[in-house]
Amino acid sequence: MLPYAFLFLASFAWCADTAERAGTAARNDQAAARLEPCATSAQPGLAAATPDAYLDELLGRAESARLWEDPYWHVLLHYKRGRLGGWVSRVDDPKFFAAPDGKTNPRAEMEATLRAFFAPAAPADAASPPNTEHQTLGAEHPTPNIQHPTPNVEGGGSEPNQPARTRALQPEGAISPLTPETRNLKPPAPPKPDTRHPTPVPHPISRWTARFEWMKEKLAIDTARLPVQACAEFEAVYADIKPRSVVLVFPSAFLNSPASMFGHTLLNVRSWHKSELLNQAITYSAFAQDTNGVLFAVKGICGLYPGYYSVLPYYRKVQEYNDINRRDIWEYDLNLTEPEVRRLMLHTWELRDIYSDYYFFTENCANNLLYLLDAARPGQHLAEQTRPWIIPLDTVRIIRDAGLITEVHYRPSKATRIRYIASLLNAPMQKCAAKVVRGEMTPDAVLEMQMSNGSADTRERTSNIEALNPEHRTRNTQDGTPNVERRTSNAEQGESGPPEGGTTNGEGQARSSGFSRSGSIPPTPPAAALPLTPETRNLKPSSPTPDTRPAPPPEPPEGGTANGDVQKARVLDLAAEVLQGFYGSGKLEKKPYVGSFLAVLKARSRLGVPEASDYRVPEPVAPDRGHGSMRLSLGGGWEEESGGFQELEWRPAYHALVDPDEGYQEGAHIEFSRLVLRHYDAPEAYELTRWDFLRILSLSPVDRFFSPVAWKADISVIREPTTDGTRHRYGQVTTGGGWACRLAGGTAYAMIETEARAGGFDAGWAVGAGPAGGWVANVTPRWKVHAQARGMSFLPGECGEDLSATLEQRFTLAPWSALALALTERHAWDRTDRAVTLRWMVYY
Repeated sequence: MLPYAFLFLASFAWCADTAERAGTAARNDQAAARLEPCATSAQPGLAAATPDAYLDELLGRAESARLWEDPYWHVLLHYKRGRLGGWVSRVDDPKFFAAPDGKTNPRAEMEATLRAFFAPAAPADAASPPNTEHQTLGAEHPTPNIQHPTPNVEGGGSEPNQPARTRALQPEGAISPLTPETRNLKPPAPPKPDTRHPTPVPHPISRWTARFEWMKEKLAIDTARLPVQACAEFEAVYADIKPRSVVLVFPSAFLNSPASMFGHTLLNVRSWHKSELLNQAITYSAFAQDTNGVLFAVKGICGLYPGYYSVLPYYRKVQEYNDINRRDIWEYDLNLTEPEVRRLMLHTWELRDIYSDYYFFTENCANNLLYLLDAARPGQHLAEQTRPWIIPLDTVRIIRDAGLITEVHYRPSKATRIRYIASLLNAPMQKCAAKVVRGEMTPDAVLEMQMSNGSADTRERTSNIEALNPEHRTRNTQDGTPNVERRTSNAEQGESGPPEGGTTNGEGQARSSGFSRSGSIPPTPPAAALPLTPETRNLKPSSPTPDTRPAPPPEPPEGGTANGDVQKARVLDLAAEVLQGFYGSGKLEKKPYVGSFLAVLKARSRLGVPEASDYRVPEPVAPDRGHGSMRLSLGGGWEEESGGFQELEWRPAYHALVDPDEGYQEGAHIEFSRLVLRHYDAPEAYELTRWDFLRILSLSPVDRFFSPVAWKADISVIREPTTDGTRHRYGQVTTGGGWACRLAGGTAYAMIETEARAGGFDAGWAVGAGPAGGWVANVTPRWKVHAQARGMSFLPGECGEDLSATLEQRFTLAPWSALALALTERHAWDRTDRAVTLRWMVYY
């Protein structure tokens, strides 16, 4: 059974992790063997250097100070207490250690590191400082025994196709426009090692820069008495980056990618360059080439992928998250000083090309970024505050509680901006924008629409343009731009722009501020018809019908031309945003995009009305201000067949559909390893009623411009009455797909589900399918309702039906607690049962 298989694999992973962290003699010998070629060839002095009097003096100082016990030394080596005692580093690459047993012996590692600093300098180390024109923050240094693949999966919440661990620094200047070359975000493969002229391994002082800087301060090392005084390569790159501050970045969850369903965290190193998007992003991710989702999940949970730190231009991550994956980005300014930023960069430098075993729930992006911040500011011990498992959102809260966050900035995604601008228009005006996107209406036709007596007419005179309510227009004009305090980064103004002839100001591309009334854009042909894609297919309007009525006089509506121009401007702005979004996500080719986009901008420039394009998207509740990801519930209830019961529920992660939405993605449900324990009164019995290994439900509503698929996936072990009327335990796997839409102030959805069960039946198994649907809504800010019904028909194996209807309600008592009431009626295997459950839930 699949659920039991997952349980077995999880147990196996824990046992393997414990054994590996205990540190056996065989592994130490193996690590020593892997280091030997490096030590004897590329760095002969590392193994053969004879300690001189000064080295002995430094070793004596370290011995007297017991420097290997210093917490900062443990931070730099990523040491943590092992389950069987002692210290174990979470770094698994032997190249990271100077001593063969450095992974488990902090003292031996410190002594070996000091000795390595006295290794003779190679000719490359004694050369003049390198030319930084094409310098990188993490230059590749391949070795004969270690491969350096390009990581492409973020830890604990990530995407495939992750750019290479280290990319060339971008020159200061304009941001690259969104083109077919940049939108794919797939850099070239890492260069293969040149076996004829192998790249020499750098001197230990250049490899372990953070350790050297710290030991130089602690032991008062006279660098003039060392073969190498500093890492010239790092200093040159550091001067080129010009770092000044660090920002913690949290892209929101992306349920359509298994690796991104919990969100992600990375660091943005801000420089003194003018453009925010030319900063450098530091992220930790796993190298995974598997495309099979089940295999990816199993290997990610069991730590079978190597994880690497990456440094790449920040604007690429903004394009990837904001424009392609439609994910909002939250940026948290950190109060690190410039010396602390330097320490962070020093530690990042010595982690380049170093791998660690990647575990989806433990050693992931969230955990490994904490070591960088601990290295930046000694004494915080952020990495020690994590739970046995950690998700990216927990990292944000740990950093917030440590007092490192000063400001929060919200960067809405392209999809969020499109939906917000569309919300300022009524249905007829949204249809106009859709027709412009499809190429069925020219942008100039939007300008020629006449607003008279509350109706909108065009020279094409299509009957599907309905009457506009002047009061509605006024309401949109006055209140369409909510007075919401929005703490946004200036970098938002640099989102992707059009190629060839467009502007580089992302938000200004659809505004008149970038184009004069006299026309700074050459005449362009009418917008080209767009190819039919899944995103444009649902934009089909009703068929136009001839209208022989005389055209109304071109008189402006009551209140002047301002309201009409604002509406037209918003229609064109919406069309421009949709075109950008479709092109950025690869759903629109370059040629039709350029023609349509420039035609829209030309028409928009003739309107003016700059106030119409001041689209300040209302800032939602920040993710770190939402409820805790863990939940503990106490409750009880009654079942018609089994009688009264008391219940204890525990969920380690993350968010349920009926939980408060503040800080989380609306319409998302993801729970991992939820346990339900019950005690039944008559007959008295204790049992594990339910173990939900993984439950995912994604309800993204379909609208005029996007048609996402609603889907679900459940893997559970359940104990309940089956065909013979007694309680049996069985495994269950459920999948489903369908659509969701806005309805009556909430979200309605309908799916077709398939389900497989094994164990607890006369036939031993059952497979079925059937419809399912529901409606979820926030009736009030504190009261949420979820009504659902499903009907499954099982044909192969155990034959029968399972029909059920459930009404769940959640009443928020405080930000950390709520009451939940569930009413259920079920007809399964020719038996009918009714149940009521009341729970008090605590989030932490």
